[in-house]
Amino acid sequence: MNLPTISLITPSYNQGKFIERTLLSILSQSHKPVEYLVYDGGSNDQTVNILKKWEADLTWQSEPDDGQAAAVNKGLKACSGEIIGWINSDDTYNENALKNIAIAFNNNPNIDVIYGRALHIDENDEIINEYGTAYWDKALLLHQCFICQPALLFRRKIIQRVGLLDEGLNFCMDYEYWIRLSK
Repeated sequence: MNLPTISLITPSYNQGKFIERTLLSILSQSHKPVEYLVYDGGSNDQTVNILKKWEADLTWQSEPDDGQAAAVNKGLKACSGEIIGWINSDDTYNENALKNIAIAFNNNPNIDVIYGRALHIDENDEIINEYGTAYWDKALLLHQCFICQPALLFRRKIIQRVGLLDEGLNFCMDYEYWIRLSK
């Protein structure tokens, strides 16, 4: 089966304690090809050393930026995959998550956005609880964010229709983007 390329973007800043587990959760996925881009805001911890360790498997940049939304937007502009998502530097994907996402997009060519279930985990990967996900409901979305950011991926054409993240937001830039997607 010829599955689509997935581009993933990770914004990071001083996340050396967590970023390697994020990288490994992506690089160990059964689905290939995956284009992986990391935009680090100029960390002064061990983040850059970890990125150098894995640089054969990803594209990365470390320099001061204007925050998380700006870092994700750099990736949205630079990536080449048909399917796009972003995952923060302290999040992980379950085994085969990207293969399942690629198959779902492949089998549903008229669907432009897919989101799924997610778990809150602690720094030792122990499950804290499940993220409160719901079936699609536009009215509910206006009152409650039931979409966990790393569990949503979309087709490239979404960027052309909806644009980039709002770099004026330091928090909830994902939720604001989901609301724009719902329109």
